[in-house]
Amino acid sequence: MSENAGEYNRKIEVQRRSGAVDGSGQPLDEWIVLHRLWSKIRTESGMATIRQAAQNDGIMSTARRVSFRVRYRTDIDEAMRVVHRGVPYDILRVQPDEAGREFTDLICEVGANAG
Repeated sequence: MSENAGEYNRKIEVQRRSGAVDGSGQPLDEWIVLHRLWSKIRTESGMATIRQAAQNDGIMSTARRVSFRVRYRTDIDEAMRVVHRGVPYDILRVQPDEAGREFTDLICEVGANAG
């Protein structure tokens, strides 16, 4: 089953830490853009959020999970982040479609850390 190109209608950036350090050798919180990609965004439904809260003893989390589906690629990992509309998302998992090699899902979270 082939992915519809028209569904990839949201522009995202994939970023990684720059690796730069300050004068005392401490890492700087700087990110550089590796890729600008078209994606399809999928969010958790309301029921999925309620089920997750039930599993966490009724505690609602301020973190929100989002899946960004991009064309198949293997050069993205969990040390990177996604930025969409100025909001940074931590990449929790990278799930490439190895069977069809059509897409890669970037399972992300916003609100837990600072992206």
